[in-house]
Amino acid sequence: MVDSQIKIPSRVSIDGHLGTIRYHGLIPAWDKPAFGVEWDDACRGKHSGIYDGKQYFKCHVESSATFIKSSRKSDLQVSFLQALNSKYAPKYEHEIEKKNVVFGTKVVERVGFDKFRRLLTQLDKLTFVSLQNERVKYASDNLAEVCPRLQDLDLSQNLFESVNEVAKIVAQLPKLTSLTLNGNRFLDWELDDELKDSFANITMISLSATLIPHQVLLQLGKLFPNAKVCNLAANLLSESNLAFKTAWHVESLDLSFNNFSTIPHIRQCPSLDRLNLSHNSIPVVSGLLEWTAAGRITSIDLRYNLISAWSSVDMLVSAFTTTKEARLRWNPLFAEMNEDEAHVLTIARWGSLQSLNGTKISDRERTNAEIYFMNKVVLDNGSKLDFDPTCQRWIELCEKYGTPEAPVPVPKRSKFINVGFVVNDVKKNRNLPRGLTVEKLKNLVGKWYKVAVSDITLDLIDDGQRRRLADNIREIEFYGVDDGLTIDVGID
Repeated sequence: MVDSQIKIPSRVSIDGHLGTIRYHGLIPAWDKPAFGVEWDDACRGKHSGIYDGKQYFKCHVESSATFIKSSRKSDLQVSFLQALNSKYAPKYEHEIEKKNVVFGTKVVERVGFDKFRRLLTQLDKLTFVSLQNERVKYASDNLAEVCPRLQDLDLSQNLFESVNEVAKIVAQLPKLTSLTLNGNRFLDWELDDELKDSFANITMISLSATLIPHQVLLQLGKLFPNAKVCNLAANLLSESNLAFKTAWHVESLDLSFNNFSTIPHIRQCPSLDRLNLSHNSIPVVSGLLEWTAAGRITSIDLRYNLISAWSSVDMLVSAFTTTKEARLRWNPLFAEMNEDEAHVLTIARWGSLQSLNGTKISDRERTNAEIYFMNKVVLDNGSKLDFDPTCQRWIELCEKYGTPEAPVPVPKRSKFINVGFVVNDVKKNRNLPRGLTVEKLKNLVGKWYKVAVSDITLDLIDDGQRRRLADNIREIEFYGVDDGLTIDVGID
């Protein structure tokens, strides 16, 4: 059963479900003391710490709590080494001599030397370890001997109460550079002085769904000073201004699945290059010109937001001047628009893009999109397109193609595309009709080489990069198939 002497708050696992005990005491209609638990999985909750109109405790996430009887049995809490041994060297799990020695609230393991040496033979070659949801609560000693080669560690969804316990683990792993702590609900984020440099080697840190407090968030540059990649998804973040306390040279920042209603101005991150803001609630893009660092972002992800006007896209263009890759799908602006039309109009408005929604933009595709767009602007003076013909982007287009007084003629294209096909290192050029779907192309290839269509894979080779023609209903031009390129034919 749950220990009645447990401190409040405390982390607990019951029937495999993680939570935080936030109350212990009597409630009406129960003759014995109850525990109030805020569950990590909010779907298990029925209220927010309120019973019969009285607030007994508060929750971080609304309606994520229940009361449970003190007789409920809690799951065993384990140390890092116990979990590691159980998962990666189970045949020694019951051989190792364990004697628990208690110093205050800390449990220290003693392991017999011979058994420990046999354990080392199982674990010292590991470079990646995942102990996700293994009920780990305590650090262990001698980890530098147990897994000296460990580089990537996943400790997601465990029972750590203090970041100190994680720091004690990491400090013993000199080659560790990647650390995943998703879903841990730390009660104490303050590091002891002797552990403040424990995370100095970490270059990738993932803190998704940790509900990290705002004051801790702004100190991440101190906590993980050399991190280049940081995942802060699903943390209920909503602040419009993320001004880190010290300069933090993180290059990739994931802020997806949060509650942002505007693109946050992220300050003190001079090296920030990639920004993920998908699955937020951003309806309008504005005020970005005040955030000068936006001009250094080369990749932006804004899928699944609430962007509904082209003026927001134009603001992105004005602010993210060096962006090469953008993802904008699943916004209301594009919901009732033909996908190809949306693709073309976005390419034309955003001159710096080299990739849109995961698809590389060819030179020919850009030229055709820009001329098509200019013609539409001339025909209706930009009103239907929600476009200002006096803006900087229009000036750039006019400098490139000349100022149109009438629709610009689109360059004539051949009805066919000349493409090289490579099978078993033998190349043969063939003419393909424009508008051909991937499915029809596979049928042609099957006839040419007398193989079953189901055994064929097609990869476009462009500038040394390989792109799989995976969607049978797409036209081959969608993948950038154009004159002079090569398709590598794979036959199973």
